[in-house]
Amino acid sequence: MRRRLILLLAVPTLLAALLVLAGALLLHRPGGHGRAPGDRAVSHALPRAADAPRGPAVTELPDQPMFAVLPAHQAVAAIARRFDGRLIGLSLVPPSPREAARGVQLVYAARLLSQHRDVVEIRLDARDGRLLSARGNNLGAARRHGKDD
Repeated sequence: MRRRLILLLAVPTLLAALLVLAGALLLHRPGGHGRAPGDRAVSHALPRAADAPRGPAVTELPDQPMFAVLPAHQAVAAIARRFDGRLIGLSLVPPSPREAARGVQLVYAARLLSQHRDVVEIRLDARDGRLLSARGNNLGAARRHGKDD
């Protein structure tokens, strides 16, 4: 019985030691990095950095001027000043065609759960936090009166 227990413990330990030894031998091959000089690795199938397409050059900037985006915590604060409820989602999205016609370049789209369990969808200009639109059931109950900017 005792001999079986020793064998049960020794066999897995010996197998683990053999695997470690085999791994160490592979790493010390003449080709280095665990492969012989003729071996092809997965990394060779991937394009090299020199072959990869490059991004736009400095002279190829977009036609629209660059702008700073309002940090998310400030967008959340702007929403909290105007509406009562719990914020359940906030993301940066492209403007709708109507918003783009007004000169908006990026929008914070927020979803708010009001105290009456209604979902309110709020859209803010991502540059300055200006309220673009708000819609949802019982919107009047979700708005904070007298706190609008």
